[in-house]
Amino acid sequence: LETQAVSGNTSTTGLCPDIITSLIPVDDDEMWFGGDHTIYHLTGNPQGGGRMDLVTDTVGVAWGRPFCKDGSGTLYFISTLGGLYHSQGGAKPQLLSDAVAPLLAGIKLGAQIVRLAWHEQAQRVHVWLTSIAKASADVHYIYSLRNDAWFQVKYAENNHNPVAVHVFDGDDPSDRAVLLGGWDGYVRKLDDAALDDDGTAIESIVLIGPLKERGGRGQILADLQCSLASDSGDCKWEVLAGEDAQAAF
Repeated sequence: LETQAVSGNTSTTGLCPDIITSLIPVDDDEMWFGGDHTIYHLTGNPQGGGRMDLVTDTVGVAWGRPFCKDGSGTLYFISTLGGLYHSQGGAKPQLLSDAVAPLLAGIKLGAQIVRLAWHEQAQRVHVWLTSIAKASADVHYIYSLRNDAWFQVKYAENNHNPVAVHVFDGDDPSDRAVLLGGWDGYVRKLDDAALDDDGTAIESIVLIGPLKERGGRGQILADLQCSLASDSGDCKWEVLAGEDAQAAF
């Protein structure tokens, strides 16, 4: 009967030919089995005509719960090679993180907890990479869907790095938040209006450029003007020069 449980080891046809690292509920009729180097999906009830099919044999899924879904049902996940992929409607996953590929390639899956969350109000995917052994100076990432841009985040207080993440969708606007369970046992929430991180000052760094003449020749910077918001904090700036963009960086 469809109400009965299914054992996947009763025959070789029911076995997933890979090390299973993550189970991803796509919808009420489909589940993905993320493996070390493959992704399979189960469609329908296995006791009622369901079937197991291969999604890809070139992309795996990081262990645990390294995935989230946005409001349109698009699935995002971190692969075993460190890339952020997305898939809509169970289609083959597509790479989203090519712009930051060298950075995400440094994820140590055996030493870090990978957690993702979709922030509906800000339309962005948060990727947290928290060390397992102890509270460390970890670097996390944000992918902005509106700007198709990436941002790095590093908490000044190591104990703020999350080991658990939950999206809370309360009835009141102030209760709709992404909750973070930190190393110190406290639960905090993301708040774009906050002026500090639970008492720790926030420092933002932006690198703009490169600015260069189209023909490749040098430039003379005669004037630099900057307009800040009326409620902005202090801003320090400097100009980085070099023979080429890499040297300036």
